[in-house]
Amino acid sequence: MEIRRFLNSVQRMFWLIILFGVIGAGIPAYLNIVKATPMYKAETTIYAMSKNSTADGGKGLNYQDVSISRQLVFDYQYVLTSQKVISLANKLLEEYKLSQEQLISMINITPKDESSVIAISAVSNDAKKSADVSNAVTEAFISQLSEMTNSNIIGVLNEAEIPKAPIDNGATKKTIMGFFVAEIIAFFIIYIRELFDMKLRYIDDIEDVLKIKVIGAIPKYSIR
Repeated sequence: MEIRRFLNSVQRMFWLIILFGVIGAGIPAYLNIVKATPMYKAETTIYAMSKNSTADGGKGLNYQDVSISRQLVFDYQYVLTSQKVISLANKLLEEYKLSQEQLISMINITPKDESSVIAISAVSNDAKKSADVSNAVTEAFISQLSEMTNSNIIGVLNEAEIPKAPIDNGATKKTIMGFFVAEIIAFFIIYIRELFDMKLRYIDDIEDVLKIKVIGAIPKYSIR
């Protein structure tokens, strides 16, 4: 297909390109901006030590202590979602009346790089609830771990604060992607339609098919 013929088809069906662009950008914009429920994330950071000799025994931490602490970070991820921790956290969050399944689904545990620091975050459609859940789960975790190990090897670096803004759900990115995908589809439809269009629309088409030279053409003209 000639480029000129395709460009003429694009010009003739420009309305389709505009329509697809509006639909492609409008749907994700509506779903992610207008219809979507704002979600808030609050995060508590804690650190894990393998022993408490610094304060009690006066001994400093060595490399082995730090290595063990980092390994404990991965073990603590399972403890955080255990039934004992979740049950205790639920008691601290009585006002929200959350089930254990709901509470577990709100929590996310992330080790900070390869350090001895763990981030305990909670996501909710209520900013205050997300902060309360993060702090309650952290408190329950420290309490249960102290009871299990009979030692104080977990400390809180930063308590969760009420988030001031919702999480970015990528609405802008999704809208732009939707627009470009819709435009590609529109151009593809125009190309396929033109590829199978057997109508003689241009002088060149007549000359190619009939193998004769066109002397002149009567232009389309509106009497009005």
